[in-house]
Amino acid sequence: MTPRQQLLLIIGLLVLSILFWSSPVLYPVKLFVVLLHELSHALAALLTGGSVERITIDSRIGGMAVTRGGWLWVVVSSGYLGSMLLGGAIFLLSLRARMSVMLAAVTGVIVLLVTLLFVRNSFGVIFGIVFGGALLAAARWLSERWLRVRRHELSLRAGRCQAGSRHARRPRHRRQHLRRHDRHSRHRLGRALERAGPGRIHPHHAHRVADVGRS
Repeated sequence: MTPRQQLLLIIGLLVLSILFWSSPVLYPVKLFVVLLHELSHALAALLTGGSVERITIDSRIGGMAVTRGGWLWVVVSSGYLGSMLLGGAIFLLSLRARMSVMLAAVTGVIVLLVTLLFVRNSFGVIFGIVFGGALLAAARWLSERWLRVRRHELSLRAGRCQAGSRHARRPRHRRQHLRRHDRHSRHRLGRALERAGPGRIHPHHAHRVADVGRS
């Protein structure tokens, strides 16, 4: 994907997210953003020497991370900044086709681990298990589909390279020179046959003359 196509994709996704922000289709995505927000608080607490008591995810697109210890100003300010960085990293990595399958699998595993270790309300647990499992299932489906597409693409490229190598085996000027030389040889053979008259040159000799002209 070229940089121009990536820019158009980003603009298109931004427009679609604004137009369909209240759509039920984006509801799991918004819950995932909430999970990233609360996870950023939890990671900030753990990285600054604190601990995580619990994380809750609310069905009304809300959440809470209860932490203990750590650097308070880092923990408090890490929610929006951390979710933005994590979301941006996920998006940029997903633009690479080879990384998309691994990214879906790793994200699914992380969601499941965070759910089992820190999420303590029933809705959050259900969402984490379903969303993480869906990502793992998508990674498995995408891996099979990606391998099929990749094999097909490689076979097409191999066919094109083989055809191109046969065509490019001789330089273009060399091929044109051989075609002109061949026409000139046929012309010389015709003139020789006309001068000799019918029955004077054996067909075997005629072929030899043509072969010498082509060499």
